[in-house]
Amino acid sequence: MAGEVSGVVQNPGAGWSLQSVDYPHPESVLGSSDAIIKGIFETVGEDAGRKVVGANAAAVWGI
Repeated sequence: MAGEVSGVVQNPGAGWSLQSVDYPHPESVLGSSDAIIKGIFETVGEDAGRKVVGANAAAVWGI
């Protein structure tokens, strides 16, 4: 997972990446979101992780 996360966040960059659950679709990560989010932070660090798991989405929707 680390390679996938690192590649996605580095290209195009943490400012353009979002994490999602995609519930209720079968390919959803619902139920393993905590492990995935932990992996994002471990892979890309605190600042980029905050952007990917919430700050970018908040900026898109103005909240």
